[in-house]
Amino acid sequence: MAILIRQGEFQADYDSRGDVLYVSRGNPRASESERHDRGVLLRYAFDNGAASGVTIIGYHKNGWGGDLSELAQIVVNHLGGNRDDALAIMSAATESPNAY
Repeated sequence: MAILIRQGEFQADYDSRGDVLYVSRGNPRASESERHDRGVLLRYAFDNGAASGVTIIGYHKNGWGGDLSELAQIVVNHLGGNRDDALAIMSAATESPNAY
């Protein structure tokens, strides 16, 4: 089941079946991605190359559940915005009772 949460400028969507967390600033857009460590994909919009989101494949498998502070910093470094909002939205999306 996917859980979509919005807070401030961010929205997060966690797919518990696939263990994938999607984070975007504003609405998600068609994008290409660049792979980083621990399942992190930085997304860039097709239309103008702007940073458009972050996808975390294997969110729990790659140990992000206990390391949201570092992940929030990666999100903000890529997308801009407020680190506390990024941390709160990812926590809410992945800790929801329906997220597991």
